[in-house]
Amino acid sequence: MRTARPEQTGTSVRSAEVVIIGAGVIGASVAYHLAHKGCESVLVLERNREPGGGSTSRATGGFRAQFGSEINIRLSLLSREKLLRFEEDLGVHPGYLPYGYLFLASDGEQLDALRAAQDVQRAAGLKEAREVTPSEIEEINPAIRTDGLVGGIFCPTDGFIRPMEILRGYVEGAARLGVRFEYGVEGADYELDRSGRISTVRTSGGDVAAGEVVNAAGAWAAPVAREAGLDLPVEPLRRQAAVTYPFDLLPEEMPMTIFAEDGFHLRVRDGRVLILWPDEPDVADHFDQSVDDAWLGTVFEMARSRVPCLRHASIDRERCWAGLYTRWTHTHSDHPGSQKTNQTSHRNFYETHYLEPRTLVEKQWERHVVHRAEGSQQPTFAAPVAATPAEDVARRITRHKMPAKTPPSSCLASTTRIQRLRSRFLCSSAGTTSLIGPQVGRVETDE
Repeated sequence: MRTARPEQTGTSVRSAEVVIIGAGVIGASVAYHLAHKGCESVLVLERNREPGGGSTSRATGGFRAQFGSEINIRLSLLSREKLLRFEEDLGVHPGYLPYGYLFLASDGEQLDALRAAQDVQRAAGLKEAREVTPSEIEEINPAIRTDGLVGGIFCPTDGFIRPMEILRGYVEGAARLGVRFEYGVEGADYELDRSGRISTVRTSGGDVAAGEVVNAAGAWAAPVAREAGLDLPVEPLRRQAAVTYPFDLLPEEMPMTIFAEDGFHLRVRDGRVLILWPDEPDVADHFDQSVDDAWLGTVFEMARSRVPCLRHASIDRERCWAGLYTRWTHTHSDHPGSQKTNQTSHRNFYETHYLEPRTLVEKQWERHVVHRAEGSQQPTFAAPVAATPAEDVARRITRHKMPAKTPPSSCLASTTRIQRLRSRFLCSSAGTTSLIGPQVGRVETDE
């Protein structure tokens, strides 16, 4: 950080009304919405050679409104409305598929915690989530071993998104509105004027005179803030993903399934099973994004124990990856994500950061750009709550392109997702389905 210096003459200094540090999904979204609201000079600076090189490209693509804090629930409900209009607004399909989130409890204490969160969810406007019994869990996801489970919570409108497609929509939309993106540019320092405002952002590509500065660097936000003399209480937290070889015993429509006991969860994407379990990384460098082989062995044993058909799967080591969440290093009386944007001691330096970066897309969009029904303070939902598990499942397989306030004309399909899940599971149990091994060609993904 440098203090003000005499104004130079004979030099050309770029300028922008708003400078955004970071071209991940948060930075691109902020840029698009500022331009959409009339800000005429927005510059996004990204140190990588393309957008999304930080956490966005390493996201597993889960979307949920099942949180334990009101602010996160409301932001997710608003985000869901944005997802439903995303292709219409930005011309890019966000990949939103409401296949559901299924939380599982193995004892009464865990189930009580899920129930308490559901009370908060209902008060905040999430009505679709419902408690399920072990027998209903078997219907929703028959691949899961249910012995030892006492119940759970299922929300059919949670599901999956394509983070890199959402990023592409925002980058292209922002560019159409005149936002400038500069890649391969490292931030170096800031210059403050006499009042303590940031007047200049110093970069490897030259100085930029800035009216306001937005820190959208995600897990790297603290070092970016430090250059401005600010102590931002966040740190990176490594999370790893184990990826199987192509595996046909579990379908893409399987809900994200999460064990409340230890956070173990899994989903299917592009024909492969993603297996995840949050641990506490034992690394010297908090920015380390390597995959721990010992962790891979542990998480795969957990997977085969809890999802028996995965005994027929194998891990594709080259496809496994790790990414960085952003973790707050101090506590609040309420959920740390309760402050969506925090203005720090520099009056024109803003930071966008959250407790749980896996839900970055869920929580970004501004309240004033989201549609609400006339006279209502709550966002509208894509479809009404179904009365039975079968109707829940049938509604989830209905494409998201329907108008946000108009339910589908028919909520039932001839073959439900449950039936497909059960048929695959039973076939695997009978040994009639051929196994998928390393000889199968690689499946390309866009995340």
